[in-house]
Amino acid sequence: MAHNPIVYPVYSKTATIAVSTTASPEVDLEDFDLVGIVTPSTFDGTTLTISAATVSGGTFYPVAASNSASTAYTITTTASIWTPIDPTVTRGLRFIKVTAGSSQTTTDTIIQLVLRKKT
Repeated sequence: MAHNPIVYPVYSKTATIAVSTTASPEVDLEDFDLVGIVTPSTFDGTTLTISAATVSGGTFYPVAASNSASTAYTITTTASIWTPIDPTVTRGLRFIKVTAGSSQTTTDTIIQLVLRKKT
């Protein structure tokens, strides 16, 4: 899959949350770290969480807020906004799913994942 440059050296992929659901299918971040999320005007929620697996098609687990936290890293957001992601939380993830705090009610929601090449 080709990557779409936003501003060099930042790239993007998409995670689509289908109508009447809360989670996206698996997204392969390849050699990139997740550094931001752009929500479209059709986003119905106020929060997002990320789950990750070590292999494609594997078991997905919530990503914790830190190595000492037992709660999921929660991204507070809204429609039509660019939200930065703490790269120390998402560094090293490869296979992820993005989950909204509520079902998408009107249409499929395409969330832009802002990525930076791993160093």
